[in-house]
Amino acid sequence: MKLIAAIVVAGFLGLSCSAQADTSGYAQRWVAHPDKSVVGFTATQEGAEFDGQFDRFSVSLVLMPTDDSLGILEINVGIQLASVNTYYKDRDDYLLQQDWFYIDMWPEAVFSSTTIRQLGDNRFVADGTLSLKGISKDIEVDLELMLDENGERGRLTGTAKLKRLDFGVGQGDWASTKWVGDEVNIKFDLRILRAFE
Repeated sequence: MKLIAAIVVAGFLGLSCSAQADTSGYAQRWVAHPDKSVVGFTATQEGAEFDGQFDRFSVSLVLMPTDDSLGILEINVGIQLASVNTYYKDRDDYLLQQDWFYIDMWPEAVFSSTTIRQLGDNRFVADGTLSLKGISKDIEVDLELMLDENGERGRLTGTAKLKRLDFGVGQGDWASTKWVGDEVNIKFDLRILRAFE
């Protein structure tokens, strides 16, 4: 019995050491470098497009290595709405108010993926939930992932479309699309780093 127990223990230890030594098949956590990344959007005012971005945000990813690439298992994004920057201060100040983002009540927008589909050629589609101003709705995000040769840095770009009125952004007189369009195009360019914990 002692011999059998010793063999079982030795086999278990051998498997444990092997698993720790080869981490190529294990999920990896990655994060966006905030100073080298951009989360932006394009909207319309009085029929003319304008661009904006959020200067404070966090992005985390879970990637899974495959034979020749990395698959995306999960993506989570948190955006501090008070950091909105449309390069026009009066507009930025107004976006913080109750009719728009109402940051005193809801300071953060959050996106969490539910499923991610791989399309090939480093392209993916993330289905997930966006929570903004107390309202949560499903949206779809198109993604493209590129990694550096060292496998520890990369770039994640993406786009999404949403309607501001679905989230109650723009109340009162601003609920009309006469002055501000309903559709908003989200675009981001993230420099990502593997997080070693």
